[in-house]
Amino acid sequence: ELKSSFHGSNAVVASWIGGTYTNALSQVQAVVIAPPSMKPGIVPGNIATEDGTNSSQFLFEYFRPPTILSVTPRKATLSGKTTSEDGQCVTVIVDDFPQTTSSSDISVTFGGTECGG
Repeated sequence: ELKSSFHGSNAVVASWIGGTYTNALSQVQAVVIAPPSMKPGIVPGNIATEDGTNSSQFLFEYFRPPTILSVTPRKATLSGKTTSEDGQCVTVIVDDFPQTTSSSDISVTFGGTECGG
């Protein structure tokens, strides 16, 4: 079996997919339930065989839930026209958002419909 931990706290391995984990050359996809953390930050993680003979470390980031500070403008016509300068955009200012590397790392929805652009 596989076992995992985050900053010394045990995590539940919900499932794993792939080759046999006893073969050091096999690839395994483990789905792990991260334990809660009391503070934000990057912590060391570890995944290992039950007997500990094979293990690998990784870094994992905990963050506070983001808080929306403002949304401007707050309404649009049914066709999506807003009162913004270009008539389409909505500016959402968020605090405590984790670092991202591109806009594709972010998903915004209105009424369950994902925004484009």
